[in-house]
Amino acid sequence: MKRYGLLLLLIGLQACTTPSILMPSATDSQLRLNPAVVDLLDRAQQSMRQNQLSQASELIERAARISPRSPFPYEALARLRYQESKYKEVSALVRKATQLARSLPESREKVALMGSLNSLSERIRLESQ
Repeated sequence: MKRYGLLLLLIGLQACTTPSILMPSATDSQLRLNPAVVDLLDRAQQSMRQNQLSQASELIERAARISPRSPFPYEALARLRYQESKYKEVSALVRKATQLARSLPESREKVALMGSLNSLSERIRLESQ
């Protein structure tokens, strides 16, 4: 099921749950994603729910290749790498997604994305203590 409604704000990133992949749905052209990217991220989320992390990774990486200036695939990949306990990769992906997100216009989607990225950063910081 493709989601074109408002973003769902991720409340927690617990290892035992699969968080929703953030995708913009705003009419602002800077937030709109290529429909192929939306489909890939949606399929990746389904794969993550089925614990098919390798397949999810391939789908998200394809989405990032199609839309390399969008922060959303990098945020999704960071959350996947967090599930895999690959914390160094998570940190690099969070930095990249944050850098790309800075160019987005102010919106609920940007706030949700930045909240998710900040949450991942904090979790990584806590894991490394």
